[in-house]
Amino acid sequence: MKRSCSCKSMLPRFLITLFLLPATILFAQTKKSSGASLLIDNLEVEYTTTPIGIDVKTPRFSWQMVAPAGKRGYVQTKYQIVVKDPKGKLMWNTNKVADSKALGIEYAGSHLKAATRYTWTVTVWDQTGTTAINTSWFETGLMNPDADLSAWDGATWIGGGDEDMVLYSRYLPIFNLKYNMTIANGSTHAGIILAANDARLMNRNKNIFQVENKKNESYFKVELDISALEGANDGKAKINVYRAGYNDRDTANKPVKTFEIKSEVI
Repeated sequence: MKRSCSCKSMLPRFLITLFLLPATILFAQTKKSSGASLLIDNLEVEYTTTPIGIDVKTPRFSWQMVAPAGKRGYVQTKYQIVVKDPKGKLMWNTNKVADSKALGIEYAGSHLKAATRYTWTVTVWDQTGTTAINTSWFETGLMNPDADLSAWDGATWIGGGDEDMVLYSRYLPIFNLKYNMTIANGSTHAGIILAANDARLMNRNKNIFQVENKKNESYFKVELDISALEGANDGKAKINVYRAGYNDRDTANKPVKTFEIKSEVI
């Protein structure tokens, strides 16, 4: 019995399908690209993407709206922010806000707990009424001890209070010193040394001026000078400030600043 084969008749159809498939994929990709939608990108809290250790009570939220490819004139007309805790409990809902602002929007919801990861979702509306949604997260740190001391596992604050913490050393290198000074018999000068042997001034790679001093070559000295009071009714005492080792113009025996003071305070 003679068997017939339909392979030849199937070949043209197979080739046609093979050649049409890439064209179909290309068409589908082109169609998807041309119909790209509105997006939200660069979600940030405290100007950081998914930050860990937020230690402020009212963190700030930011994002960027991305218009469809090739489109112009798109603007944000409204936004809505929703923040939830790890169990899905609603912490903050701004509802729909008619505003184009998308930078530094301050949190105004329920009290944030320490060491907790929160999720937040932002929805924006453009001028056509089209919406775009995106979600991110942020995590709180131990927070300020005054806000949530329980996060510190029973630790207690051993520093000073607000009344004696008027300066923040990270911002200003200023120190408030109180001390008594006694001038030795037969002398007219007495002083105190500050900031001696600063490690940054003993290694040229640790300061922008490339200063490198040996031990006891860098310091500030505040000196009380009462030499002008001896034998003079109108003489004034002086406070002399010396600086050494900060640059090549410093002279250890020449004050960089002198202040006259009233003799009655001596």
